[in-house]
Amino acid sequence: MNKKSIYFALLTIFSALFFMLIYAGATNSDYLLYSYKFSMSPQEGAPWPLVHEKVSSFKDIIYSQYVHYLFVNGRSVVHTIVQLFTSFIRYDICCIIATIIYAITLVLGEKACFNNREKKWFPSFIFIVSIFAFCCEPSVIYNMVCTINYLWPITFSLCFIILFHRKLGTIGKLCFFIVSFITGWSHEAIAIPLSVSFFFYLLFEKKNIKPYQVAGILLLIIGTVITICAPGNFVKFSSAQQASSILNLIKQHLFMIVYLRITYVLIIALLVLMLRHKLLSFVLEYRYWFIALVSSIGFVLLVGAINPRSTFFIEMIAGALLCFIINKYFKTAHQKILITLLAFAIIPLYLTAIFYRIKIKENRERIEAIIASCPNDTVIINSNNVHVPFLISPYSGGSSKSQKELYRTWNNTVYQFAYDKKVVDIRYNDPD
Repeated sequence: MNKKSIYFALLTIFSALFFMLIYAGATNSDYLLYSYKFSMSPQEGAPWPLVHEKVSSFKDIIYSQYVHYLFVNGRSVVHTIVQLFTSFIRYDICCIIATIIYAITLVLGEKACFNNREKKWFPSFIFIVSIFAFCCEPSVIYNMVCTINYLWPITFSLCFIILFHRKLGTIGKLCFFIVSFITGWSHEAIAIPLSVSFFFYLLFEKKNIKPYQVAGILLLIIGTVITICAPGNFVKFSSAQQASSILNLIKQHLFMIVYLRITYVLIIALLVLMLRHKLLSFVLEYRYWFIALVSSIGFVLLVGAINPRSTFFIEMIAGALLCFIINKYFKTAHQKILITLLAFAIIPLYLTAIFYRIKIKENRERIEAIIASCPNDTVIINSNNVHVPFLISPYSGGSSKSQKELYRTWNNTVYQFAYDKKVVDIRYNDPD
């Protein structure tokens, strides 16, 4: 087999695993909610500003996203896509589209992080897969709503970075401008560090920057400003701050230590570079990536929403820097050993996670069928919780003990709204 055939085979294998993970996963509560209309006069008891009426046209989505922008958050681009998926496209087709985006992201990530090592595409490809596989909360990208919320902004960002460094014609520049604006208006947690990083690039590299690149950076910043200035962000932020005491906020910030994995590997790699007296040169060469990393950490700490999802983009930027270190300093023999270990770790993890995701999905569908068929306004269900091994939990979508009660309460509220019940109480019998 030639290199292209092997590359295509690897891309197919990991894309197939992604498809199975996302298809085997249950359509979660958010997926259910986004199929309904948002309204300025929401139904009483609704978990979001929603009315009990399904989205039936693109006009409904536009108005829903206007309300969403005012009361929830400013991620209008990705949530417009979410509502399109949940309202008009079958779930299996959604999974196929999501898998295509995942495959594109792998290819773009490999090109962005290893573009000067064309002969070493095999290890570089596995490293990009590993970033998604071993970050703190990999299940973020194996859930339909979350994959659009978190993976797709990564895809937009990689497109922006690659196009920024390419020589573009008229059509290419137009595409670059669209991508720049969309990237800024996708997700604040990646748009802010990217905007800060490229702002400093504009500041210090102005002699070498082209007019269309300046325009792209400005469009990126404009999109980011639109995202962060959404009134819904301030509503959510103020309510979270009011609900948290100073002690709880300190605890939340300390929890960032728990919600990082790849970042710690990066720190170890940087310490090794420091011992070899190569740290300063590496930091200077990739200074704008480090600016993005510091900006991402600072944003999460400032907002105070410390959880595995909020640290996802920190992990992605740290992963990119780790790829640069591997690309620059690792010998070919060491890379072969590392990728072999990674491949043997990823595939069994994913296959095991698929097994548990199927069990979780079956349990959820059984619960939903009981709620839908129950004629009473009050529904109480005793259900066995699916026990997921600790190591598999981040990949299967299974929650930790500390999160189970929170998810149970939220799911009860969502089911009450979606099935028009007064009370839904799902009581899990935890085998633990």
